[in-house]
Amino acid sequence: MGHRVGFIGLGTMGRPMAGHILAAQLATGGTLAITSRTPERHADLLDRGAVWAATPRELAPLSDVVVSRRSATYGPCSTASKACWPGWITT
Repeated sequence: MGHRVGFIGLGTMGRPMAGHILAAQLATGGTLAITSRTPERHADLLDRGAVWAATPRELAPLSDVVVSRRSATYGPCSTASKACWPGWITT
């Protein structure tokens, strides 16, 4: 069984990364939860099997690992880290 991966920020760099992670997750039985400020742009990822989370706070409990391609104002240094389990690490 694969891991539950979360992905925050699906812009120019994050979107292709999330697509590759989704393909790997589907191949191994894992899941990919995604969140972004522009959900309408990512219907193709959802159609392929990604799970939508409206906010980083909603994404956190759906994920064992979170990848963020967002600035600190939206990413894990703000809302998501406050919603996550003890031991949350950001780099």
